[in-house]
Amino acid sequence: MILYTSFTATTSFFVFGLVVKDYAAVCFFLGFGATWVGQVGMTKLMEGNERNSYIAFSIGGVVAVSAVMMGVQSIISLAEGKTGG
Repeated sequence: MILYTSFTATTSFFVFGLVVKDYAAVCFFLGFGATWVGQVGMTKLMEGNERNSYIAFSIGGVVAVSAVMMGVQSIISLAEGKTGG
């Protein structure tokens, strides 16, 4: 499901000419590598412990970091006098 959603969004950006191909290629390989490292790490962690809560904690951590980063970006934009849009 996530693959379908990300493929659809990427295709839309590509059709409208909003994708920088060099940047997209680097991000693709970076994302693929990060996914592989995360999957291997979670697999090793789950083998050692019989708890599934690590998955929920990792998702919660990503959401929390994202929320903090959006807040920081908003404060920076407000300080620079930028408005939405």
